[in-house]
Amino acid sequence: MSTAGADLDAVVSRFTTEVLPACLNFSAPSFLAHPDAGNSTAGVLGGVADVFLQQNLSSFDYSPAATVVETELLRTIRRVVGYDVGDVESASSAGGGVVFGGAGANFSCLLAAREHLKQRLAAQGRAFDPRRTRVLANRPFTHFSLRRSLFMLGLGNRDLSAAERAKECLAEESLFEVGTTYFRTDAEDLERRIEQVRERGEEIMCIFAVAGDSRFMAFDDLERLAETAERHDIWLHVDACEGGQVLFSPRRRHLMAGVERANSVSMDPHKVLMVPYNMSLFFLRDPSWLTYFTGDPTSLINQDEESLGGFTPGINSKSFISLKLLLMLQHWGWDRLAAEIDRRHDLARRAADWIEDQPALQLINPDVSHNAVAFMYVPDDANWSGRADGADAVGETERLNRLNRVIHERLNTRTPFFVHAFPARDDAARVDAAKGSVFALRMMFGNPLTTWAVVRECLETVVKVGFEVSSAPTLFGDEVRA
Repeated sequence: MSTAGADLDAVVSRFTTEVLPACLNFSAPSFLAHPDAGNSTAGVLGGVADVFLQQNLSSFDYSPAATVVETELLRTIRRVVGYDVGDVESASSAGGGVVFGGAGANFSCLLAAREHLKQRLAAQGRAFDPRRTRVLANRPFTHFSLRRSLFMLGLGNRDLSAAERAKECLAEESLFEVGTTYFRTDAEDLERRIEQVRERGEEIMCIFAVAGDSRFMAFDDLERLAETAERHDIWLHVDACEGGQVLFSPRRRHLMAGVERANSVSMDPHKVLMVPYNMSLFFLRDPSWLTYFTGDPTSLINQDEESLGGFTPGINSKSFISLKLLLMLQHWGWDRLAAEIDRRHDLARRAADWIEDQPALQLINPDVSHNAVAFMYVPDDANWSGRADGADAVGETERLNRLNRVIHERLNTRTPFFVHAFPARDDAARVDAAKGSVFALRMMFGNPLTTWAVVRECLETVVKVGFEVSSAPTLFGDEVRA
């Protein structure tokens, strides 16, 4: 910045030469890390129109047309989820809202769960205690937004010292971990955890289920979890930010059977429906629960049943961001969208089969639920430079993790490809028999421009880079061997 400003051409030129070249292109066919392609032409045009329209959906008075359109779009997606939709077409009838990201969508649903618990306890003449309120979830495969939301909701006891917590028999966090089986919440262990929490005299705010986790795209058994939640009268939230796409496919929808029984659902169109950032959705099974979010009725901004701003936690002013999704759906249509969702699964399944045929690659999630494949490069030569003679299993896993970190860095910085990578529990014991932490490479498909030819070339490049790194110690020094 300068005191006098600058010519607009100079400003644009500086951006295009200094900033633009360093930006990742999520829409590139070779960007395989995440499905957030954002390259629907109709969606992009909706984003452009949103900027020029300059609507403020905080109030019906400020955005009558946009409010009506967004409300009907929410009601349409609500039907896709399987929730009932009433005849009255008010903003509150949508029973949900448009927010700026999956973290915001999950937070909104957890806030509703907290307020629901408060009201239930009040009806029993009991007070809500944030220090003794728990949320049940499988920690390893839930999104980070769960723990962040719990902190924001004032749950847990991180403000107390370990000694203070021990004196009062309090847990540090409100999250109560449930076991997993093949990356999914273990329904039998959930039953045990419910019993343990109640034996401690603590309340359960909700069960946090996952429909398509952000690492391996594993889907919890929602029918079974819903049955458990209903029997124990516990709020069930489903994080469907990644997996919600299958609801648009008659062929893949079975993965989310039972979602209509959940109390709340979060979805993320900017992740899986090719619309540009940012746009996410949340829905509550009973639209009347939106009243948990209503603000001060004396506000200068209308917060009546016609104004969307009264029903989005933490958000009042908001532009017409839902226009991106509306135009994309109108342009693509249900059949074409379903075909694209199916294609992603077929692409992932084909990639998994190719990986299984490669001696040097190990598939981490053999049960490919939908559009993600995670794998590691595991040299088939017993004398590879990173292996130590007589190494125990744990030591060997860590050396493989270091090897794959090097491969990941080289793949993303020295080749045309970009994949995701992360440490995660080896829940299928594919590399670590003790189900310890492994550093997995991961592809997740969502770009219509990504073809099998691109995916295969990327996998071949992984094998090539892996061979170079593992067979030539001078390429990485002591990084892997140490």
